[in-house]
Amino acid sequence: MKVAYKFKKHDPSWKFLAIGNETRKEIFPIEGSVNELGYLKNNDVLKYYEKSEIAIGNSVWNEPLGRIAIESSSRKCLPIISNIAGLSESKKIAHVLKENNSNEIFRFLKKITLTKYIDVKNKMNFIIIIILI
Repeated sequence: MKVAYKFKKHDPSWKFLAIGNETRKEIFPIEGSVNELGYLKNNDVLKYYEKSEIAIGNSVWNEPLGRIAIESSSRKCLPIISNIAGLSESKKIAHVLKENNSNEIFRFLKKITLTKYIDVKNKMNFIIIIILI
């Protein structure tokens, strides 16, 4: 995701993790901008949510359920989602992107990390990118 590279230039203290093994995804363009973990069991994904401040699940495909928003918000991890199919059902517990693109995600990440909305005292400055399958 181009947003990871761009955001790390803005604030290098944040770490981006990618979870999932979707074959339709773009290859991350910049080496080292995202640590790809691949497929993980759901219990392991939940543990990463607990350590993370932000989860990005901006699908472009029709997702049947907004599970990313439900699971991440239950672990006090702010979900950023697109307004597509089942994800739109989670709009009350997540930030819904007005436009589903890298610039919109970057603008929101910059805004949210410069304010006091994110409590980083007990977390590890992780931003999770979910590769939807």
